[in-house]
Formats: sequence, structure tokens, C-alpha cells
Amino acid sequence: MFNSSCTTPGTLGVPGPIVLSTAQYLFAQPLPIPGFIRNLNPGPSYRGNFGGCILIEIFESQVWEAGDTAESLGRDIPIRFRLVLDDQTIPTNTLTFERIGPLIIEHDKSGKLLGTHGGISSICIPTSLSQGLHLAKVQVSQTSGKTLFYEWSFSIG
Repeated sequence: MFNSSCTTPGTLGVPGPIVLSTAQYLFAQPLPIPGFIRNLNPGPSYRGNFGGCILIEIFESQVWEAGDTAESLGRDIPIRFRLVLDDQTIPTNTLTFERIGPLIIEHDKSGKLLGTHGGISSICIPTSLSQGLHLAKVQVSQTSGKTLFYEWSFSIG
């Protein structure tokens, strides 16, 4: 889902033709939000004003794998996180990362400790968007290299 096959790359607010076509389709027929995502703002098929920040909340339990610790996830999720808007990767060096919820300890059936994780990772990426339709893609890589991702569209203005 994160290919750069768009022959006319868009700028934020001026998506290329392939991006625009995909955004129109997903606006009319949004994909179900996958289990690793708790909240998106703006969310799928949202139409309205923009507050200056894309908010993505991720359930750490869905990113966690055996051997991960809450400490390693807190360090790695922001590094393994990627947001693409209108076919352009948004720099994550300005993101705000906050963890919400309790420490959760995972054990196997015999009681052996498998690892730990937090509740929710809340990620806010400040960005400027012009009025119109936008296509967003989020991905988070797990420790094993497996990538979790979601694609949606929303309209500003």
C-alpha cells in the first residue's frame, strides 16, 4: 500500500491523479479500521475543519510481540512509525508521542513471562493541509519486521 507509483507526485493539498482517484474511492467506501488503531483524527470520510495535527492512537497490544518490553515499545514505536499524506512522507521529527494506560504484563499458558507493553500510544503529527480531499496512509513496523498499515481519506474545508 505504500508504493510510490504515482507518476505525478502531489504536494500537500494538491494530490496527483492516482492519489486523488484513490482518495475519492476511499472517501466514498472507507476501509474498516484495523485492530491496531484505536482512533484517527481526522478519521475516514471526515469532512470539516482541521486542527493542525493528525492524531493516531495505536493499541500497543496489537504491535507487541513476545520478547518486547514496554520500554522498548516506547522507544521503537515512534521510530517505526510512518505517515504518508497525498503521496508524501511526513517527517516524524516533530511528532508528539504520549503513552496512555497501564503497564500490561504478558505471560504464556504456563506462566512464563513473555514481555510487557503499555495501553495506547498516542501520536500527533503537526502538519499544514489545504482545503480539499486528502489521502493518508499510516504504517507501524513490529519487532519482527511485520508491517501494520491502514489507508483512508478525509476532506478539509
